[in-house]
Amino acid sequence: MKFDQAALNYRIASACDSPKAFADALAALEQVPPSSDYEEELLCMKMDCLIRLRRWTKLIELTSALIKKDKVADPNVWIGLITGLASSLQHGKALESADKALSVWPDDPHFIVFKARIQALREEWDQVDSLLVQYHELDAYKDAYTEQLASTVRIEWIHNLFDCGPSNN
Repeated sequence: MKFDQAALNYRIASACDSPKAFADALAALEQVPPSSDYEEELLCMKMDCLIRLRRWTKLIELTSALIKKDKVADPNVWIGLITGLASSLQHGKALESADKALSVWPDDPHFIVFKARIQALREEWDQVDSLLVQYHELDAYKDAYTEQLASTVRIEWIHNLFDCGPSNN
């Protein structure tokens, strides 16, 4: 299948927001032969399909293989790996991966947020507070987002406390 057709399937799936459409889009994306012309976009679309389909094991396999191939890789690959690990409740490995990503990109807010959320699930509140301060200091215009993040962390902690399963925030 050609990249353009698979990308169109992905855009349709995104518009429909239906699991079947994402499954079809993923199947189409997996048939596209690799090419450096669109490799990054193809990878991002595959990861998004896997996330929306909650196929954590496959997401972890895909991103882990890419990281092994290229030790630093793209930040999006690390985001995919951490998302898969955290969503499959492998918090220790997710935290370890967030730390590795932060060693390469120390001021990347995505990894700071991921680490804060994982540590909240582990009830490591002192670390969560310091990460939120670090995040806030990166950009003074993110006050509203910092408040939303703190609220999300509290909601996830409550869901975890009462064993409601992970929230969809």
